[in-house]
Amino acid sequence: MVKSNITEFAKPINVYLDNIEKSTDICIILPVFSKIFMDSIYEALINHEGHLDLLTTKTIYDLIVKSDSENYFKALVRDKKIDYYILEDLSNIFFTVSDTFASIFLFYDDSVFDNSEMILIEGESGINGARKFYNSYKNHVLK
Repeated sequence: MVKSNITEFAKPINVYLDNIEKSTDICIILPVFSKIFMDSIYEALINHEGHLDLLTTKTIYDLIVKSDSENYFKALVRDKKIDYYILEDLSNIFFTVSDTFASIFLFYDDSVFDNSEMILIEGESGINGARKFYNSYKNHVLK
C-alpha cells in the first residue's frame, strides 16, 4: 500500500507515474480523468513502442479527447497503439496493469476518487493475477 503522508502528499500519484513511464503493455479501467496520468501514459506508449487497452465511459473519453491539445490520443489510436472500449458504467476502481506493475486506486463511499492511497502490485505472479482480473472484467463488461 502506498499512502500519502504529511511530507509527501502526492506519493501515490508519483509512484504511479514513475511506474507507468517504464511500462510498455498497459491495460486500464479508467473511471476518472487526469491530464497528468494521460500525458504520462502517452509518453510511455511513444517512448517504448507500447500499447494501451482502455476501458472507460463516454464522459471520460470526451474529457480525454477535449484535453488532448497535441492529439496524441487520436494519433495513437490511428497507429493501433490504443484500443479503447466505451462502456455505459464502470466500477469505482482506477485499475492499471502493465508489464512492470499493477495498481488500484479506490473511491470514498460517496464516489469521490481517493488519490491518497494506492495498492501497488509488483512481481511476476502479482502482475499475472492482475492481468487475469483485467481480462475477466473486460470480458464480463463487454458481453
